[in-house]
Amino acid sequence: MLIYPVCCQLVGEIFFNATALSFINQCPCLSPDLGDYGKQFPDFIANFEPVKHLPYLSDVAHLEWH
Repeated sequence: MLIYPVCCQLVGEIFFNATALSFINQCPCLSPDLGDYGKQFPDFIANFEPVKHLPYLSDVAHLEWH
């Protein structure tokens, strides 16, 4: 939520947390640097069925990551 505050505001905290949990369960951290974890989150969102109706959400997440 700290890295993606706008995404969180767009979908709501409860939904964002559930989405993040799905990401964590499906995309384990492969880097020894935890600062890298979350870089794939925008791509995960782009393919996450519950937010297919929000095609801009992954773009917002890409902007927030950078």
